[in-house]
Amino acid sequence: MYHGTESTYSGQFGNIDLGRCSQYTDFGHGFYTTSNYHQALNLARKKVRFLKRYEKNEDIKPMVVTFQIDTEKLKRLDGIIFEGYVKEWIEFVYNNRIGLKFAYSDFHKRILQRIKTSAPTDR
Repeated sequence: MYHGTESTYSGQFGNIDLGRCSQYTDFGHGFYTTSNYHQALNLARKKVRFLKRYEKNEDIKPMVVTFQIDTEKLKRLDGIIFEGYVKEWIEFVYNNRIGLKFAYSDFHKRILQRIKTSAPTDR
């Protein structure tokens, strides 16, 4: 997995500090990675352009950090899988972007309940 960032964070990935992560992101407050190297690199470049423009720091460079993920441990985490751009996905992203605080498991239960109640019944 890859994480796009900038060079001032070099050497700081032994312990990820979620306090430094952005608050109002699509999937909530957290440390984001991708399986696509070029996506991580593009994000790093975008971050560097922003910092050079607004913080006037010309010394920073884009950087991609590589992580090895234990997929067996990852499978044990609680999560939601959205099948495409469905209404529930849009609601989830929107709520995160505006900073709506809700319990992740409560949101998960609401989605499951909505799916169960909207499923066709045999008659």
